[in-house]
Amino acid sequence: LHMDKEQISIVDDFFNLGGDSLKSMVLASKLKEKGLTSFDIYAYRTVERLADVLKKQKRELSLDEREEIERGKRHKLTPMQIVMIDCQLAKVKSTMWNNMSYFFRFNKKTDPERLCRAVNAAIRNHPALAMKIYFDDDLELVQKYTPQMLPEVKLEKMRDIEIARLKDTLIRPFRMFNSPLLRVRMFLSERYSYLFFDVHHLAMDGSSLGLLFDDIIRAYRGEPLKKDYYCSYLASEMRMRHKAKYQEDREYYLKQYGGYEWVMRPEPDLVEYDRVMVLVADKKIVKLPFDASDLKAAEKYRNTTRSVLAIAAAILTLHEISGKNDIMTNWIFNNRLGSFASDSVGMMIKNLPVGIHMDQVHDLNELIAQIKRQVADGITHSSYDYFFEGSSPYLSEPMEVNYQQNIDAGEFDELHPFELQMENAYDAPGAALELEFVENDDGKNGFESEIEWAGNLYSRNKMLRFHALYVENFEKLVLDIPVTE
Repeated sequence: LHMDKEQISIVDDFFNLGGDSLKSMVLASKLKEKGLTSFDIYAYRTVERLADVLKKQKRELSLDEREEIERGKRHKLTPMQIVMIDCQLAKVKSTMWNNMSYFFRFNKKTDPERLCRAVNAAIRNHPALAMKIYFDDDLELVQKYTPQMLPEVKLEKMRDIEIARLKDTLIRPFRMFNSPLLRVRMFLSERYSYLFFDVHHLAMDGSSLGLLFDDIIRAYRGEPLKKDYYCSYLASEMRMRHKAKYQEDREYYLKQYGGYEWVMRPEPDLVEYDRVMVLVADKKIVKLPFDASDLKAAEKYRNTTRSVLAIAAAILTLHEISGKNDIMTNWIFNNRLGSFASDSVGMMIKNLPVGIHMDQVHDLNELIAQIKRQVADGITHSSYDYFFEGSSPYLSEPMEVNYQQNIDAGEFDELHPFELQMENAYDAPGAALELEFVENDDGKNGFESEIEWAGNLYSRNKMLRFHALYVENFEKLVLDIPVTE
């Protein structure tokens, strides 16, 4: 925190002193050998309580031992996974939750046999990619690590013209149940090698992409791969539901957000609003009018993170569009603060709420302070899924704000791939309205804002007006600050 020790007491709250998610990770890295994680910092917050946690720690099985035990068990689906299945069943023959699809072409400098071995090693290093989802005898949806379910990736010899014809047929729906949630193919022609990658969101979130692609490059270099503790994560999530903290977290959310009629997205303007089964995806991507230095200056001036700025822009926009004061959105928490989570691939993200009473906010600084506090408190109490109970896909879900960093497959840069664009005949929206703030290569290529919506709920004109106002508000938050010499 860059403060003198004399300024901090053992009962001061880390986040009230100016801590944020990035600083919590820096602190956790210094405390890792002590057995504390970023999640502990969010949960306990003071020197006094963190010291008490250390005093009470008991000898437990190692993470490696726990992971081997949990890989042999079946695990319940997380609330987010259940919501995804509910949405997917609204249009089964669609790719609404195909998380990310890539098709790369490599030149002769890349060894195709070596790359194929690296791909096989990387995907087998992550249990989430080999989880079979099925109904157990009690008709409960469960998932179990089934490594034999993943087929071996092999080089398929084919002419370039044949691959070009095949390209637009590669993306297709997944079965979801009793079937792999990952589809990987490699092709070899006389001139090039190719890698096609597609995964269902049930198996992997956006934060996982860099971990998996980094593993492919590590394996290609012949370097060892880090252990993945995804099954331990699933077990810890289920255990948390039986602890007192889960009830405490539930009470926090109900006290914080209960009793209000929150406006959580713009009012749909199409007559097909009641025909929810007619799912049409539409989207727009624009370059944001600022660069990495602008964003860093705004973060410093406003004493917050870029995630909070994106949430603030969304809340301001929804307030202005709706004319209402009780405004709520959700934001995507990547949920990788535990010791088992930092190197784990899987669907681990959580939707957390931010609700602001705009008639009680007097200026931007107060708005940002309230959002920052709710973000920290939301992570602290994230064992309970506020949006899950009573949710109805497309009808009751809130607008989603998602900060994505480095999803341009930059991990492959040293192999100099060319990314081929693919057609998708099965596209469908995974949410009624989603705003993505996308950062690639740490802002060297600028920033993008993508809005995606259900085209049966909103007209394109309405969403483009909404998005234009969002970008304008975001620009003001970043660029409307004093210039320093």
